[in-house]
Amino acid sequence: MCTLSAFIGCSNNEEDTKTEKTITRSFIKTIKDVEGLVAYNNSLQRWFVMCDYPNTYDRVDNYFPLEIEDEYKVPGLRVIISGNVYGEVPNLPLLGGHENYYIELLKIEKAE
Repeated sequence: MCTLSAFIGCSNNEEDTKTEKTITRSFIKTIKDVEGLVAYNNSLQRWFVMCDYPNTYDRVDNYFPLEIEDEYKVPGLRVIISGNVYGEVPNLPLLGGHENYYIELLKIEKAE
């Protein structure tokens, strides 16, 4: 079965199909050159980039990429990302100060 999505397209890949079904929210913002740490969410079985914000008490934005290259799938890896951010990730409990989003990565690179 092939499903069309505005963000991903057609795929027979099980992970892509799972993602297509969960991305139903609209565009929120574009981020540019934001530093964060790569981590893995066991309950969603997805990689994400955790970005905290200096001079805030507990603000953390977690960005779940639609696609991420294997070389960046390293827990604790410091990266710099840019991309288009879409609605909050459903079915994921929020910790105080944490927001969870999907991101279409336009750029990812290792931080120095």
